[in-house]
Amino acid sequence: MVRKIALAAILGLLAIFLTPGPAYAAAPGNGRCDANEVCLFEHERFGGGVADFRCGSNYCEFRSFTSWTFGNGHRLNDAVSSVKNRTGKWVTLFIDAPPDSGRPFSGVEPNGEWAVMGFDWNDYFSSMWISQ
Repeated sequence: MVRKIALAAILGLLAIFLTPGPAYAAAPGNGRCDANEVCLFEHERFGGGVADFRCGSNYCEFRSFTSWTFGNGHRLNDAVSSVKNRTGKWVTLFIDAPPDSGRPFSGVEPNGEWAVMGFDWNDYFSSMWISQ
């Protein structure tokens, strides 16, 4: 009886430790920074992985980066260090998600870019709005 209980306990612990963590998916784009996209980069000066987003309407909301990755598979949430806005729309990035409860970063103007976020903003973004 003791052996059966010990075996059950060991199998239970193995199940806990061998269960995979949460799955992460690549951001909606193709991992390249094409025209008419907002591109978030993993490192300053547009280095590292890229996550690219399109907005086919006047307003798009990407409420949480927590389940997405850059094109290189690295987690996107709280890891954005530079931005290229290749659209005619404004981009507002937010610390914390969703954006209605997060702290906004001053927006990136249409066709603008931020090569260096600076100490206060680097690796803090969790959500984004794209709007006219």
